[in-house]
Amino acid sequence: MTLSPRKPRDFGDGFTCASYLNDGHWLALTRPHARHGMVELTGAEEFDESSRGDQHAVRRYRENLTSARTAFLTPTASTDTSVLAHGALEDGSLWIRIRIAPSHDAPISLRLTFEGWLQRPPYAEITDFAPLPPISRETSVLEHGHRLTVSSKVTESTTEILVEADAASSSGWVRVHDGAVYWEGEWPPVDRGGDGPEIVVNCRLFTPWDPAQSRASTALTSGNLDETGETSALSRITNGAHTYILECCALRVDDDETVIITDHRLLPLSWTRDAYYMALLLMMSGGSDSSGVVGRHLRWLWGRARRDGAWMRSQLTNGVVKDPGVQADQQLYPILELLDFRRAFGTWPAPPPGSPRWGDLVTAALGDLAKDPATGLLTSEENPADELSSFNLTFSSQVLYWYVIQGLADWSAELNLDGGTFSAAAGELLETIREVFTVDGPDGALFAYEADGRGGYRLNGDANDLPTVLAPAWGFCTGDDEVWGRTMRFILSPANPSWSSGKFGGLGSAHTPGTWPLGDLQAYLFYDRVGEKAELDRVRNRLGSVAADDGLLPEAYHSETGEWTARHWFAWPAAAVGCAAISTSFTPATVR
Repeated sequence: MTLSPRKPRDFGDGFTCASYLNDGHWLALTRPHARHGMVELTGAEEFDESSRGDQHAVRRYRENLTSARTAFLTPTASTDTSVLAHGALEDGSLWIRIRIAPSHDAPISLRLTFEGWLQRPPYAEITDFAPLPPISRETSVLEHGHRLTVSSKVTESTTEILVEADAASSSGWVRVHDGAVYWEGEWPPVDRGGDGPEIVVNCRLFTPWDPAQSRASTALTSGNLDETGETSALSRITNGAHTYILECCALRVDDDETVIITDHRLLPLSWTRDAYYMALLLMMSGGSDSSGVVGRHLRWLWGRARRDGAWMRSQLTNGVVKDPGVQADQQLYPILELLDFRRAFGTWPAPPPGSPRWGDLVTAALGDLAKDPATGLLTSEENPADELSSFNLTFSSQVLYWYVIQGLADWSAELNLDGGTFSAAAGELLETIREVFTVDGPDGALFAYEADGRGGYRLNGDANDLPTVLAPAWGFCTGDDEVWGRTMRFILSPANPSWSSGKFGGLGSAHTPGTWPLGDLQAYLFYDRVGEKAELDRVRNRLGSVAADDGLLPEAYHSETGEWTARHWFAWPAAAVGCAAISTSFTPATVR
């Protein structure tokens, strides 16, 4: 079975990450930066700052990052080229092995042309409320034999590019009069039946933020690109998400801290919501060092990222706020991740250095929650779709709030909290949520998307609102609850304002047009819960057909054609689908 690439190849070692095309174009090399959040080596043009807030310009820029014209290293050969494998060395170098197709009657040549810059990524967002001021991309290049050194004073970063080859002739890196820098090699013809020559390109990126921890224990040693695609669709998505998270998203920023970013190319930022489902996949799937990665992430989350007293809409890898704005659910996911760590590993992680006990940290976080004085429910400036709330109470966030409070009741003794108080609060919350959000819908009573607690409400359903579909799995209601079932059937229908109609129609979001894999996931979880096998199989097949050959999924795809339309790099959808493939309860079992 042949699977569509749909996107560039990605790999990394949990410190540095890279993207390349199958023919050997090296698109980017990225890693965390202590001051700028991230730094990257790329050949992409600068983002036009005057286009901030222009959705079409942002999408064009993002789409362009998948193309060969944005490569910092471009191969030009006398025959075809292909990447056979990629990998990482313990010194922090990432490498790709390129094979040049054989030629039987003429010499074989390859030229690698370098053109690139060390820069801070532009963080081009669709809803760009707080763009960072641009910085200079001025970059210097120095060639020395087969080694090329690329440096930036502004980002205090350096990249070394080393070519290893057994070419019959090569003069190493050469600078010509027009400023271009290239490496060129030549080989004699190959006997019929023989393989073409190979080269290895090593790249190492240094920044002021280089943890001393050895890379010997990281997930990636090398990746063989001979995939057949014979595994099941959900297994491919699960494995692809797991690999991408460990290599390119769960990045070590200190010897005992790991940030989890939603992707390494477009928006290398931390949203606590996205990071939770990515960490949950690691906890549910187990594997080497999953407790270490998630434990380090919890220390980053509750220490470096909470210096201002709340988790904001998005934060840089150094914990500095990128996008202000408080979303209620993003204040809850860090608590849930901590509780799930206890469920998964049978112990609590070490807290951030110099911090009090976990129970005290949780109490402080709960104390910062904004509540409606009349109902006691959580208020929010923005809903989970990153939009300003029409009404300040969002149903999915209240379900998540109830689930967190119930979890704190279960683990209250170990956290030195008053379990009785949390149990009583969970019971009261359940009643209040149902009272406030149960409204008349087109076919009977259902749960409103947003409400104000005084009779005002809005009907909607958004692909981001996973707690709504997870309500039975979490114990908020039963799977045969008529109000919940009616809510989900409304959400998964054209009557929902966030529905996208077409041959590939499905649940999406006003945030980005099209069908969202997260919407397909909601359909998968609902049809699994109510036992509608035909619909379940349809959605499973849909996810498999939309996924890239590496298992990753986009933010959205065209509801008529199935083509990806938004975010070729995005870890959350594949991670959440992976969690469902392991267990639709989305609750980690204890890892022994």
